[in-house]
Amino acid sequence: RVIQSSTYRSDFITGSLEYWIDRQAPDSSQYAGFFSMSPAMGQSAKYVDTYASFGLLDYQIFLLHVFAGHYRNSGDKVFVAKHWAKIKKGVEAILPLIDDQSGLAVATNLGRFFSGSDNGTAVSGLLAHTLDQMADVASAMNETDVATTWTRSATSVKAAIRQQLWNHRLGYYATDLSDPTEQSITGSAWAILAGVANATQAESSLAALSSLRLGIGYKTSSSVANASSTNLAPFLTGFLLEAIMQESRNSPSSSKARTTAIGVLLDQLWAAMVTQNEYYTGTTWEYLYPDGRPGLDFYTSHAHPWAAAPTYVFSEYVLGVQATSAGFSEWEFRPAMLDVNVSWARGRVPTPQGPIQASWRLNGTSVQLSVCGPSGTEGVVRVPFAIESYSVNGEQQTNDKDGLEVQVSGGSC
Repeated sequence: RVIQSSTYRSDFITGSLEYWIDRQAPDSSQYAGFFSMSPAMGQSAKYVDTYASFGLLDYQIFLLHVFAGHYRNSGDKVFVAKHWAKIKKGVEAILPLIDDQSGLAVATNLGRFFSGSDNGTAVSGLLAHTLDQMADVASAMNETDVATTWTRSATSVKAAIRQQLWNHRLGYYATDLSDPTEQSITGSAWAILAGVANATQAESSLAALSSLRLGIGYKTSSSVANASSTNLAPFLTGFLLEAIMQESRNSPSSSKARTTAIGVLLDQLWAAMVTQNEYYTGTTWEYLYPDGRPGLDFYTSHAHPWAAAPTYVFSEYVLGVQATSAGFSEWEFRPAMLDVNVSWARGRVPTPQGPIQASWRLNGTSVQLSVCGPSGTEGVVRVPFAIESYSVNGEQQTNDKDGLEVQVSGGSC
């Protein structure tokens, strides 16, 4: 998504995906269906045994998540069809992570999770969300039965999260079953992104973030020490940023909890990587200390692409343009305006049919939105808050809904 929103070099995306897909463990391996996490560069999968790096099971889910996201943005059925057999096998390989007893994600003896814990909200939400996305890809490949099975599994996991992990007294989804009082940023994020949390639960979860505040950001969980040496994790925090923005663009009113959290993350956590001459690298970092210095206690990267979430969050949520059907054949312009500390946004989003040009500007109690969609697409402009009156291309319109929804035909502004 960083590439999609910045250079739009689809060959970088497909080339990377193919590199990993070519390195799928064979059926004879105990890791059958898994993709090698970090294969050595410059080595042909045909001649080199690269099936030894599978330890972090989240990577298997994230790779499928990226594959589905690329299809949603590109609509490239030829690419999907070329790799479908292996991708389908990859999805079947992660389904056994769903525990028969709890219905939640549990790491097998083949590895462990790093973005959350066994029987936890984070990885279970990530798994369910990815299965939903992959079901859409299966439908595109005309495998309706497969899509139905994966959707059913996703729905079951989400139900298990709701039934077992919501702490109504503390107002957030617990990190895992072992301690219902523990809170984590990834748990809150994936409960929202996977559609597990309802609007009330999401707002409550974001308000509870204040207990995780540490220096310029939020520590990963309540079990982590409030220490000057504690590492803050921009990569994992990126999911939280997107979750907050998703709630913001869907809400009819502003929220102090969302406004505060967005300010902390964008004005402090990510700002620390670009405003300090002493530590500036021109890139985003894997870890930071609470005072804004680069985190060096762990093995850490100071050019970590997974920490660059604002790149696509700005495009998809602040500007507010997203694909709603494969290849942007259908799209929406739905910016998060109420909780961000900006009064305008303007940008161009590349699509296979041509760019979508969009902008919005707040002026007191009025807002002006402008969008031009490419030919061969259908778009919709949406705002969730109450509208007294509005006009389209200078013509006054009536509005009998709580929010606003205006269709944009292809090739028009």
